Amino acid sequence: MLQGEPMRFSLIAFLALAACTRNKVDPGQLGDACSASAPCSSELVCRQARCAAPTRHYTFRAIAGVSMGASGSSRLVAAHPEKFDAAGFLGGPLDAVLLMRTIERSFMGGFCPADKLEAAAALDGKDGDDRLDRPDGVPGCVQQNPPPLTHYSRSQRFNHWAFTTNGGTFDRGMHLDIFRDLTLAIGNPFSFPITHAQLDAATCAQPFVVPHVYDPVYSPHGEHPAITFCDGDPPIMLCADGTLVDWCAAARLAGRQLAVAADAALFCANHGGGAHEADKSSPAEADVWYAHKGELPGCFAGTQKVPFALAIDVNGNGRRDYHEPLLVQAHEPFSDVGQDGCDDAHEDGKGGCLRTTTITTR
Repeated sequence: MLQGEPMRFSLIAFLALAACTRNKVDPGQLGDACSASAPCSSELVCRQARCAAPTRHYTFRAIAGVSMGASGSSRLVAAHPEKFDAAGFLGGPLDAVLLMRTIERSFMGGFCPADKLEAAAALDGKDGDDRLDRPDGVPGCVQQNPPPLTHYSRSQRFNHWAFTTNGGTFDRGMHLDIFRDLTLAIGNPFSFPITHAQLDAATCAQPFVVPHVYDPVYSPHGEHPAITFCDGDPPIMLCADGTLVDWCAAARLAGRQLAVAADAALFCANHGGGAHEADKSSPAEADVWYAHKGELPGCFAGTQKVPFALAIDVNGNGRRDYHEPLLVQAHEPFSDVGQDGCDDAHEDGKGGCLRTTTITTR
């Protein structure tokens, strides 16, 4: 290359850039002439060769939601933005992964290991002691709330949902309504292999039975059926001396498996009488009421049919006993990890794992 040529090429490039800059057309503003080669600014449209404001199409629809309603309404707006003029949400957006983990592990989990339940059912078959319906009836296992998934989560299990009056009265009946609405809004993530007609025909006393269901934990060989069942809030009753009525003990005193509210008098006969429902407005009884609201005590029949889940009938007696788990199959029963237990997202690229991955079951 001859001396001076690099300078000549740089000068040519500079002159070409200057020419491009000189010929560049600024985006048209409102009212300016426009064309394919002379576009309008990004907030305007070219209509009849003039830059104009876009014409707004009104649907005369707005949508808003609170809490779970915010999750549902935000999902609708994200999928169909053209159908709404305005949207507002108090709550949400929905973290589907965290929601499903919380439902499966806390709301629908917390049951004893399968081998303990099978052993208790075998003993019941011999002496009819109905261990599966007593909170302390399964040898070697007392149900415990699993740890919360996040700092803001509640520690709870299916047989003892956390009760609160923060924003509503969230007892078992309210939770059942919430789960029903949730499954209607986004679909049922649980294993629910029956039709609406079969659910409608089922009653608390005569459940619909699905024989030989498969559950990787509690019915791995299809040895147990699944049934519809009833739930709800049992009464929280106290005796005159402040003793909480034990419905399993009350049922035994009455000579039956399941207690009714009137059986509290038999139980309280040895505790000063005075069987009555706990008064949440009483300073002496409020703590008991709040501690046991949302709890299933065992040996007390539910009255509200559950429309979104089935129970695994371990002992085959046609009703969900206290210790019998739910048929919940919201995801595959395995994790896609190697021998080190580390998933792709946490591989460090050096054969190790960025953090410990713990895989839990119900």
